[in-house]
Amino acid sequence: MSVDLDKLNDELKDLNLSTDLAFYLGHPHLYVHDCVGYIFEGTSSFYRSKYPADDMERWRARILNDFYQENMSIKLEGIEKVVDLMAYNSLFNYLEKKMSFQGITFHLFFSPESGESFDLHSDDVAVYLYLLAGEKKLRIEMEQGGSLQSLKLTEGEGTLIQKGYLHQVFPHKVKTVALSIGHNHLGRGVYEGMEI
Repeated sequence: MSVDLDKLNDELKDLNLSTDLAFYLGHPHLYVHDCVGYIFEGTSSFYRSKYPADDMERWRARILNDFYQENMSIKLEGIEKVVDLMAYNSLFNYLEKKMSFQGITFHLFFSPESGESFDLHSDDVAVYLYLLAGEKKLRIEMEQGGSLQSLKLTEGEGTLIQKGYLHQVFPHKVKTVALSIGHNHLGRGVYEGMEI
């Protein structure tokens, strides 16, 4: 069963997903499920914070300071585990019905103007990257093993990054919030006929 990327973009716009980091950090499940992390100095390392839920307010204040004052990039990984984020449950249900299989993941990236990003890398799942706020520049393979192409995404736009394809994403002049939707079984067959 295929997923129409235009319809997926419309669904994402209709959900009116929050771009407020403080909103997400108010959910204890993020800490219980170890979802909060940082991206350091352009490396592909991701450090999970392992902040205890019982000290949530202290860590929430620290993470907000790290983002707004220290210009650190924050990644919320695995927010599909956060059962009280109803908009994401709605999105999860929509995608699960369209794709007819389990294993969808959601990650949120909060990047300050001068924020760090992962180095050039590939993922072991296909990812649909959707921009909730700001602008991002990408370098991305359109064919596996092919040359890297430049692409710019603005708020409300998304692109498919195929499993195993090299890519690098950069914040562009403003703070950005991006959602990545991944699945172990996504690939050309699922997106047959869709253009990146």
